[in-house]
Amino acid sequence: MSDVPHANAPKPTPATRSRRPAAQLALILIVTVVCCAPKFGNGFVWDDLGMIERGTHIHDPSIVPGLFTHSTLWGAYGDDALHRELKTDTYRPVTMTTFVWDAWLWGRDPFGYHLTNLLGHLVAVAWVFALARRLLSERTRELAVVAAAFFGLHPLLGEAHGWINGRSDVFAGVFGLGAVWMWLSACRSTPRAAVAWSVAAGAVFALGCMSKEIVLTTLPVLALFPALTTGTTRAVPWPRALLATLGPAVGGAVYLGARASALSGLKVVGSQADLWTAVVRTPHMLVDGLRQLLAPSTTVIRYMAEEYDRVGGAELALGAAVCVALAAVALWKRRAAPMLATGLLWYAATLAPAG
Repeated sequence: MSDVPHANAPKPTPATRSRRPAAQLALILIVTVVCCAPKFGNGFVWDDLGMIERGTHIHDPSIVPGLFTHSTLWGAYGDDALHRELKTDTYRPVTMTTFVWDAWLWGRDPFGYHLTNLLGHLVAVAWVFALARRLLSERTRELAVVAAAFFGLHPLLGEAHGWINGRSDVFAGVFGLGAVWMWLSACRSTPRAAVAWSVAAGAVFALGCMSKEIVLTTLPVLALFPALTTGTTRAVPWPRALLATLGPAVGGAVYLGARASALSGLKVVGSQADLWTAVVRTPHMLVDGLRQLLAPSTTVIRYMAEEYDRVGGAELALGAAVCVALAAVALWKRRAAPMLATGLLWYAATLAPAG
């Protein structure tokens, strides 16, 4: 039989075309749930033990307002002295609020905490799918399925929701990706609608930063996005892009103000020596992370500070050279392949602060 469609074969209707993405996303989410199901057999580990199983602080719902005026360690253990002793300058009140909610609902049963992580992960997968369909061209839009499946099933990204206390990454993804979708809506809306979308993006962006501070580093990516897409995908006029980005910028400023108040300063660097170590090691970390992201070979917990202590000068120089080469390719291909350039920029901007 011939594979050529019959001349009288019915053409896909708009309703059929609209149902297809929904069916694709539903299939991805179902597969993700099936693959993640074994984690429900896991109990509490590491930080979960002291904070949830043996701790009492998060089991008191009245602490929620205090989560926004204290450090994350105070939220976990009710101890500001511990925060000062360990010098862990984290401020993640939204993530900590989800723990209090789970503690109220589930007590010390790990099942409910795993369920919250999984639901958050599924929402993030849906955002990846929706964003990919909006950013990719008509010709490559079907690759949104690949992007969402890659994100949902990647073994390294699984740590964020497989480990209960890893959920700060999960909710950073939920709110961060949601803010980007709203920002993009502002870029592509009428001026009046753009204001509303920008305000919404700013509010959700602030929630993302308060889930994990890494979300703040995506602001430069949003600011540069119009320059990357001009002349290829649907161009974003600079005035509209500026209006759209104003909301997330204000949301980021609100986060920084709340953080400075809670921690008595921004406190983002332990010492100049620590900063220099981070700068030197960051190119190696970016290359190492990209390699593991594209071809994962190590899916166990890594103590990267100790591991990178053993990295020699030649390897560090090679990492820097590779980063320079990738940056050159991204700059060269920014118009022909704007998603490649944006993806590399997003990757570097969000991972580099981990140094």
